[in-house]
Amino acid sequence: MLLNNRKVHSQPSQLHHEVSNFALLLLLTDILNAKPKLTMKKTVLLLALLFSMSANAQTITVPDANFRNFLATTYNATISGNDVTFTSPAIVDITTMDCSYEGISDLTGIANFTSLTVLNCSNNSLTSL
Repeated sequence: MLLNNRKVHSQPSQLHHEVSNFALLLLLTDILNAKPKLTMKKTVLLLALLFSMSANAQTITVPDANFRNFLATTYNATISGNDVTFTSPAIVDITTMDCSYEGISDLTGIANFTSLTVLNCSNNSLTSL
């Protein structure tokens, strides 16, 4: 599928994010192109798009540094202290995870991956799940 002359994947969360960004860009361009009067309709649309984009981000607390780094690297998430923030894919969309050989000793935070059906966490320093 093409959007803004770029190929995007057909995953619903990623497509929604691309459409939201494109609509926000069009709205901001309209505002900046010497349209001094911001109508109520445009204000509501802008706020809805901004809220929608922020609602897509999901933050979980992950105390284990190795698990945080694995999540950030594998799922393009950002780290701030013990918090890991996901934008795409949403953690509820992840069904398979292979975090073997990562030196992980604590999988706290894994419960947030509610669609996870396959988890390979072998060859880590885990004592319990």
